[in-house]
Amino acid sequence: MAVVEVQGRSPVPTIAPDEMPEGTIPGTWGWGSPPRHGDVDAATARMVRQRRLDARLDHPALWRAGLARLSHYAPDYEYDVAHEYERDWTTDPDYGAEGVKLLDYDEDGFVSPNATRHGSLIALIVQALRDALGNRVANEPELHFDQRIGEMLGLLTGEGKGKKQVVPDLVVLPPELAWPADRERGKRGRVLHLEQGDPVPELVAEVVSPTSEQRDLEDKRGLYAALGIAEYLVIEPGEPPDPFQGDPEISPTIRLYCLESNGDYQLVTDSSESFQVCGTLVRLLQPEAGKMPVFQWWDANQELWRDPASDRERHGIRLGEVMNTLKFLDAVLPDLSWEARNLIEAHWLAEGPPEDVADRILTAGQRPDEWRALLEIPR
Repeated sequence: MAVVEVQGRSPVPTIAPDEMPEGTIPGTWGWGSPPRHGDVDAATARMVRQRRLDARLDHPALWRAGLARLSHYAPDYEYDVAHEYERDWTTDPDYGAEGVKLLDYDEDGFVSPNATRHGSLIALIVQALRDALGNRVANEPELHFDQRIGEMLGLLTGEGKGKKQVVPDLVVLPPELAWPADRERGKRGRVLHLEQGDPVPELVAEVVSPTSEQRDLEDKRGLYAALGIAEYLVIEPGEPPDPFQGDPEISPTIRLYCLESNGDYQLVTDSSESFQVCGTLVRLLQPEAGKMPVFQWWDANQELWRDPASDRERHGIRLGEVMNTLKFLDAVLPDLSWEARNLIEAHWLAEGPPEDVADRILTAGQRPDEWRALLEIPR
């Protein structure tokens, strides 16, 4: 087996024709990239994965030269020889380059995207926590830390160097790092350099997949404790039933660890009952058969459990109710200023009209100077 350098890619092994597995048709798949399901059999896929790793280990200079030609190359990042880095994808879960999707090797040696259930659930949790805590919740942030911490904890690359960056599924930042609600956090707004004095997140969360269980429950748990992050939320999304394989449904679970004074995490809850994160009551509801679990937070002002889907449903109902009520308001108080009307509309859309709103509007028609108090619109 020889090693060749391919423009813009990592150095890869070239397989001679007599080394190709029996039944493989030359030209149907290039050995310069990891195979995917349908390209070859599992034994071949595992062999190719090992040979690509051996090529990187045996020829580190060629490998690094290939990395440097990638458009997303980051000179300060500690690239891990155990992982693949390509033009638009990687197998390194700590590589936070924008526009580079994360793939993973399965047990048969094929690369494939992360489970969509994982991504969908974390999106729901991010939105729910952002509604509850404001715009200080960031998904897939870069957490940079002193490389000595990685070395001390044994979080090493394939070349034995300490890790100095991870990309958790989400973090809750301190209140002083909150952004306006309508401002979108881009790449720059999701980077924390703890080794340079940036504030430590209040909470970090990971959604566990079968391939990340050891990493999330042990390695990252020790890292986040060492970094002083007060709360660590671990969600196992479960799996829907598989009617073809006969596999039963696996229910989702959620665990919250809180940092103790001795520097270790203590398990606070491992159930789907309600509990507090960052001072806010939350819960993970068990899903209906074949559906996604639901992550909710308790809105003390409205005295109800909220989640993005329920909010959209309520907003749709509330929108119709508010529009009809505003028509009645316009008929009774035609001289009400647009500024006052817009204020009423915004408040009712957020909180809903009072239960006896029709009577209140009629009373306000007789006492228009008292519309604000009568319609329960705060100053």
